[in-house]
Amino acid sequence: MLTYNRAAKKLRKDCRTMSRNTSFEHQKNVILVLVVDEQAAFRLGISALVESIPTMKVCGEAESGSVAMQMCLDLRPDLVVLDAHLHDLDSFDLAKCITERCPAVRLLMLSTHDQAIFAARAYKSGASGYACKSDGLDELTVALKTVGSQGTYLTPSLRDDVLLNIIINLQDETPPSAPKLDSLSLRQRQILEFMGEGKSRHDIARSLGVSVKTVETHRGHAMKKLRLSSSREMQRLARDLHQLAMGENFHSDAGFAEEGFVLDGRIDIDIHPPPRSMIAAPQPAKE
Repeated sequence: MLTYNRAAKKLRKDCRTMSRNTSFEHQKNVILVLVVDEQAAFRLGISALVESIPTMKVCGEAESGSVAMQMCLDLRPDLVVLDAHLHDLDSFDLAKCITERCPAVRLLMLSTHDQAIFAARAYKSGASGYACKSDGLDELTVALKTVGSQGTYLTPSLRDDVLLNIIINLQDETPPSAPKLDSLSLRQRQILEFMGEGKSRHDIARSLGVSVKTVETHRGHAMKKLRLSSSREMQRLARDLHQLAMGENFHSDAGFAEEGFVLDGRIDIDIHPPPRSMIAAPQPAKE
């Protein structure tokens, strides 16, 4: 996990260097940016980076989700840079509320995690981009410019992750080349589900009443269909799918709000029910 103070210190230093060579000139189509992050040091660093981009200007900063929502309504920014791990509100519910109440706003989510499950939730919540705070100055600049110009951005470390393709599948926006869970046989889906529960090959074989060799054969076929290159990728996919199917809270920190909030009597965010299962429930099947 990225250390906030260390990352923020480096970001501010890099931005000061860039700012010496970049002067902001007022433009009619300037992109107004709202920066939301609980850590003041990192918030200032991101703001400095935004200001170093000639076509962008910071219109406000917020240290909490509730303040950010109010500022979105008052300032109507073009782009919101949102910390994925706020403590007063669930960042993903907040993202959904922002995009619903302010549909013209583009949203870039910044996270300390390069895990597909967080990126998947960000996109499902309405974000147009997902970047990691450890990506570096140049890459964060690309993220800001891409999302600010109506594009979609994903941190480089996750661009080949099969889980994101599966999330897209569920939204019926599947590219023809993307792998699909429904290409798996029932037995293969059962094995994938058991893997997500943390069961070993021997445990799965006992649960299904088959040999370990049969389990390995089905797993190998599933890997080919999903275009996975290693058992580690298969295990990570199984784990992430299981977590998402169970509707678990994916935040790494404790203390996140689990209740909705009301803002000036106008906005009420409720915790949404768990997402529908991504893996078909096991059913008896013949070998």
